[in-house]
Amino acid sequence: REGPTVHIAAILANQLSKIHIFQKIRMSEGIRHQMLSAGCAVGVATIFGAPVGGVLFSIEVTSTYYLVSNMWRCFFCAVAGALVASLFGSSGLVALFSTNFRDNPYKTFELAIFALIGASSGYLGALFVRSVLKLVLMRRRYKILAETRYFQLFLIGIVTACVAFPLEMRNIENPSANFVGDKQTLYNLFGNEELGSQWQSPSIYVTLLLFFGLKWIFTALSLGLPIPCGLYSPVFVMGAAYGRLVGEVTNALASYYVPGLEIVAGGYAVVGAAGLSAGVTRTLSTAVIVFELTGQLEHFMPVLVAVLLATGVGNYFTRSAYDALLEQKRLPYMPPFGDLKLTAEREVAGDMMKRDVKFFTESSTYLEVSNLLDNSHYEAYPMVDSLDTMVLKATVRRTALEAMLEKRDKKFKHHVETQLLQDLGSTASREENVRRLQDQYQRSMSTFGGAEERTMIPAAMPVQKSIVDIVVGEEVAPGALSEEERSLDGSGDYNDMEASTSSAAGVEAERGRGRGRLRERTLAYNVDSDEEEEVQLEAFLADKREEFFDAPITADLARIEQVFVDRSPFQIPVSTHIYKLHFIFSMLGLTFAFVTENARMVGVISKKQFLAMAMKGSD
Repeated sequence: REGPTVHIAAILANQLSKIHIFQKIRMSEGIRHQMLSAGCAVGVATIFGAPVGGVLFSIEVTSTYYLVSNMWRCFFCAVAGALVASLFGSSGLVALFSTNFRDNPYKTFELAIFALIGASSGYLGALFVRSVLKLVLMRRRYKILAETRYFQLFLIGIVTACVAFPLEMRNIENPSANFVGDKQTLYNLFGNEELGSQWQSPSIYVTLLLFFGLKWIFTALSLGLPIPCGLYSPVFVMGAAYGRLVGEVTNALASYYVPGLEIVAGGYAVVGAAGLSAGVTRTLSTAVIVFELTGQLEHFMPVLVAVLLATGVGNYFTRSAYDALLEQKRLPYMPPFGDLKLTAEREVAGDMMKRDVKFFTESSTYLEVSNLLDNSHYEAYPMVDSLDTMVLKATVRRTALEAMLEKRDKKFKHHVETQLLQDLGSTASREENVRRLQDQYQRSMSTFGGAEERTMIPAAMPVQKSIVDIVVGEEVAPGALSEEERSLDGSGDYNDMEASTSSAAGVEAERGRGRGRLRERTLAYNVDSDEEEEVQLEAFLADKREEFFDAPITADLARIEQVFVDRSPFQIPVSTHIYKLHFIFSMLGLTFAFVTENARMVGVISKKQFLAMAMKGSD
């Protein structure tokens, strides 16, 4: 249940960030990540009743860096979640799997066995991660598996029920012992007493081994399904069964060779649960979660030893299950620096950056900004002071620029409609021109509208047609932005740059092409006009076009809400070493950084581009 609960908590945290009062959280990627980390902590705390372990687990799993000042907020959320779950749950304000081991429940020589459990759990955890990755690759490689994901969900559910039901119904004489579930299973495995009759047939060793194997298979199969099926809890139960099996074997051997020596097999189950969980997830917080779960510290040292050895052995063979799945599913993931394939040709940022950057200046015109949005599809654009100095001043979100152009559109339309009566002909001629203007406007809308409607306004904003939709540049289709072109922090992913307007000649060429499109649209607009009135109308619209769209955006740019403008975009020198670049992307969670040389913006490097070039090496 831990996985789905963490998923639900993260979803709630993300949806709450969309409320207006939390706008600052939504717009700040760093704060939003910290909030999602708190959601993860709440999920673990509510399931296991372990607020301290939940916070530490969220730090290890969800954060490459963590603000200490944010820890009290995370603890507050975790404690509140655990408290509510305890008050409304059946267990109350007590440890979820409370144990009652005797004082000094293990002998000194047993520490060696606990260490062996930890080391073997790390190896088993690595094997489990490899098996999960093999299944993920197999689902991706075979088309029939890739296209039948939901059928796989149904099939695995049926197979699981068909296998588990006969095994649960083995104890016919005591029906109340059937269908115990994972929670009751942990109670049995952590207990001091001998396992019940449902574990005794045909043999306690065979039953525990069979339970461990089937749990392994069905958990590995379930992880690739399109549902949040959870990872930590099933592995935790698997580890408890493995530890209990070792404890039962140790107890049998001790009874045979050292009569009178009593082995607490339940303690071995606690150590095994912690060891295998750490071996799969590589989280040291597992030890704290186990202490909070059991409510006792008798096995403090064995649990720590097992967790440390399991984490170390597991890291030697594979990455953690979370990191491995992130990489296999091509989700944002920054591997350790040692895993990168570096070459002498790519040692600094200047060797890996993208030089063609889409940008605008503080003195750019509305027409130039419109052309910039037409010819590229990023969520944010850099703004430099001028083409001569190329000093990076800020980044502005696409939605803000589109809203600015829409505001200009409305102003242009209003100006045209109010002044047309004064600038064209007699009263009758003016009325006729207005009627013809409106007819042409409606016909142009029908030409560009309907199911194939194209507009300068993004899909997320309300669409309001204006004259400029007909007379200004090529528009951007709604929904033109693909997921691959969006970055995690709301900034463009500068991996697939087109030709840049990075020179004065380029800007002038774009302006010329834009004016050409304006003229073509204006001529198409007057197809039914008399020749003389057509010339007048064209001249009128051309003058207004020059007045409104060749004007600099400086005034409207100053009115853009600060939440849409980043006045301090991250910049790195062109000579920044690749090691420092890896550190920046890992620790700060950036998706891209601008590259400068002598204060001039000369390129941009994205996290995705960095990983693609670093992992391929010389290829």
